[in-house]
Amino acid sequence: MEHDARATDPDCADAQLAEAQAAVRLWRTRAERAERLLRSNELLVAGLVHDLRTPLMAINLSAEVATARTQEEPVQQAIKRIRSSTQRMGRVFDHLLNLSRVGATVEAPEFAEGDLRAVAAAVLEATRAAHPQARFELSEEGDLRARFDAAQLQHVLASLLATMVAHGRAGDAIRVRFDGSHRDRIWVEVAMPKVIPPEVQETMFVPGPNRAGREVPGVGLGLSAVDGSVHAHGGSVVGRSRAPEGTTFELLLPRDPLGRL
Repeated sequence: MEHDARATDPDCADAQLAEAQAAVRLWRTRAERAERLLRSNELLVAGLVHDLRTPLMAINLSAEVATARTQEEPVQQAIKRIRSSTQRMGRVFDHLLNLSRVGATVEAPEFAEGDLRAVAAAVLEATRAAHPQARFELSEEGDLRARFDAAQLQHVLASLLATMVAHGRAGDAIRVRFDGSHRDRIWVEVAMPKVIPPEVQETMFVPGPNRAGREVPGVGLGLSAVDGSVHAHGGSVVGRSRAPEGTTFELLLPRDPLGRL
């Protein structure tokens, strides 16, 4: 029987241990550097978005002044287009800020080609069965084929619908809208007329404390896990709840996170 001298050679064992320790130190150094870069990126994007919001607010205020000072139809129509455009820009800024940060840790998605219509149909069927009193309105536009983890996105949509049902008013319709008209991304919107209480809004996407001095995802309304799943797909989810618009959750999903479609 052959004998491996390295198994009993102390010098060889010490060399292997030193090599392993060096590899661990290198990994830690790279991980710390990546963490610093991520944090730096988050702060930079947050600052840029803040700077962009300032002129956007000025444009909105100017549009309001112009609206009050003239009733000429062409001017009023131009003002409406300005305000509509600034609202869209504000939504994009929200997603840009959200994309800059790291979401909650979730299991890595198993991407496969599919149609989000099937995801929507399955989730709505299950939610209607669980909440027969709730009303839902579904609308679809464009191509909803994409590459995604069906189980994770089903959980995302089910969690958002459950939140709406829990905080909505009896008789109000919950609107679910899919927009696949863009070539490389899909928008999903879940909305209701009622505003969610401010104290509840504060915990929507924020991980809460598990024990003293430490925070973990998945508490509160459970939407931290939603945020993490959407981030894992290379996307963003933002929530807005204010009068008179009501409550809206908006998802921005890349059509193909892996660049293969």
